[in-house]
Amino acid sequence: MSKCAEKLFTRALPLSDSWEVFLMNIDDTETRVDIRIRSKGKVEHILLDHGCSCKGYDRHGRA
Repeated sequence: MSKCAEKLFTRALPLSDSWEVFLMNIDDTETRVDIRIRSKGKVEHILLDHGCSCKGYDRHGRA
């Protein structure tokens, strides 16, 4: 997928400025689009249930 399409999805998805789309795959046989996102650096996660925040550290891919 082209860098232009990745930029389009980065802007179209409700991602904060700390995140970007870095890989996309269109699977015509299953009629789906797989999109992978990654952080652009340090990310702070807000824990809504607890009213506090924590630093992001886990960078392993998830399926």
